[in-house]
Amino acid sequence: MSSKVHRANTQTLDYHRTYPTTLSSLLFEMEGVTVLIVGAGPAGLATAACLSQFSIPYAIIKHESCSASLWRNRALDRLKLHLAKEFCELPHMSYPIDAPTYIPKTLFVKYLDDYVERFNIQPKYLTSVESSTYDNDEKCWSIVAKDMSKCTTVKFMAKFLIVASGENSAENIPMFRGLENFPGDVIHSSSYKSGKSYSGKNVLVIGSGNFGMEIAYELATHGANTSIVIRSPIHVMTNELIRLGMTLAHCLPLNIVDKLLVMAAYLIFGDRSQHGITRPKIGPMTLKSETGRSVVIDVGTVGLIKKGIIKVQGSISKIKGNIVKFQCSKRMSFDAIVFATGYKSTTNMSLKGFTTQRRHLPPHLHPSPPRLLPDRPPPRPEPAATTGKKHKSSKKQPKGSRVPLSADDDAVANAGKRHRSGAAKRHQVEEEEFVSSSISSKILREAFKQ
Repeated sequence: MSSKVHRANTQTLDYHRTYPTTLSSLLFEMEGVTVLIVGAGPAGLATAACLSQFSIPYAIIKHESCSASLWRNRALDRLKLHLAKEFCELPHMSYPIDAPTYIPKTLFVKYLDDYVERFNIQPKYLTSVESSTYDNDEKCWSIVAKDMSKCTTVKFMAKFLIVASGENSAENIPMFRGLENFPGDVIHSSSYKSGKSYSGKNVLVIGSGNFGMEIAYELATHGANTSIVIRSPIHVMTNELIRLGMTLAHCLPLNIVDKLLVMAAYLIFGDRSQHGITRPKIGPMTLKSETGRSVVIDVGTVGLIKKGIIKVQGSISKIKGNIVKFQCSKRMSFDAIVFATGYKSTTNMSLKGFTTQRRHLPPHLHPSPPRLLPDRPPPRPEPAATTGKKHKSSKKQPKGSRVPLSADDDAVANAGKRHRSGAAKRHQVEEEEFVSSSISSKILREAFKQ
């Protein structure tokens, strides 16, 4: 630990010896730790458990009042994990032997609670990061956080900063012209729990990801007249197809796995283009690995779309009163709109002094020389015809910048990155996807040898 962190601890102890008081009465607190974890969802909890296995001191903070708040407070009542349980276990603790293959929400929350108890993880709840900067001279992070329960400011000095707050932080509701005057209910999927109260109503679901398709299915089964906006091509698979694909990815190149999955999906669902569902040109596993976009796991929605029970709509042009006008000039009236349009990450709002590197290992944990990448790998440059010189990027990493570790609990992306071979391996992005549910002992040892 750096001298600055040591001084912070010493000064805090001296203060309490001289002026005995409770922490709640302080306007400013200083805490020195080796590792600070921001976020107490599955990724943050898994990281904390792995650090404890190596007796590495850490602190974990969460801006809400509980761990895994997304699962507890913002998930459908009927929700189940879309991936088989063997791909969704956190490190060092398996599910009970009698657990079903696809874990329901209630059982998953209980599993997380048992995980916290087993590894004695003690998050500091209601603590929100306000800013974070890296001190290149002291080689440590300086994080300012607000303890909302005590109305105090806490300053953490940490050698390592691990951001495990995920990408599902702030609700993303796109604005359409006239939406502010819509007279019916307008909610985000995070507030949707059940379709019982929408029986007999005309409901529009905007967004065709897993949440959108599942909400549309549940609304229809509860008697709502359901429409769903599908604007982009999507892969539709079954649970078992994805389970098969993730298993095959351990021994086959992703392009081969993709072809098998696409053919199997066609045999199961047939041609969906006539129903308004088109397929991306890139395969499902490669799509997840390279862009982070997930496939849609069908829960019965496609069948209801084919029967005409759920109607597929295109992009929205504007909203006037309770009438929604689509770009194809079709007009329909609705009683409620559900936005299943995902979330926005708030990580960059509180982190300063570094260059963001989404879903990738930071330079000091990477086995090869680091380089910064955008969210999607740029197209390969054409070779120079005249000089024959290799293309060199004009963008350089700022001197002294550091990238915090972003813990992403995405098993599909990790499997794809680790198991490419042959020609695909030569073209893959150098950075490896970091998945909290498979944090390895080797990486942790290398990270904290310093």
